[in-house]
Amino acid sequence: MNFEVELQTEHKVAQVLAENAEKTGSVILTKTDKTTGKTLSGAKFNLYNSLGKLVKGNLITNSNGCIEVENLKPGNYYFVEILAPNGYELVKGNKTLFSIEFQKTAKITRVVVENTKEMLPEKVKDNSTNLPKTGDNSNVLYTTLGVLAILFSTLLLLKKKKF
Repeated sequence: MNFEVELQTEHKVAQVLAENAEKTGSVILTKTDKTTGKTLSGAKFNLYNSLGKLVKGNLITNSNGCIEVENLKPGNYYFVEILAPNGYELVKGNKTLFSIEFQKTAKITRVVVENTKEMLPEKVKDNSTNLPKTGDNSNVLYTTLGVLAILFSTLLLLKKKKF
């Protein structure tokens, strides 16, 4: 910043105007699979400042698994994941902290958030495959034989009582 000071015989106040150009920063969040390191798209995050005030909401990782937020003033921030990608567990209450430092040139801060795949319950072996289903008539033969056996037994009993 350059300015001139003039020597004057009268009493005058010189005014100098100086501007502080506060540079903003950026953050790039990358969402990855904890096991493979593969980037994950479709995760949804909210961004908060250190006071817990929502700065930006519903930020979704792109096809490269990234979210980029620009023009952040110096300070402390955190991401909270609100929706995990399909097939992955949501880690509730997990804050990803980062800081944007006061700087003269724009700087990008990078953070990585990892997810683990959902543990799906193993299929229970179905032992009921031999049971008839509602409306199933595949066991008609057994039912008919049972009814005939009951009728035959009843007839035999009735014949014996008559004699």
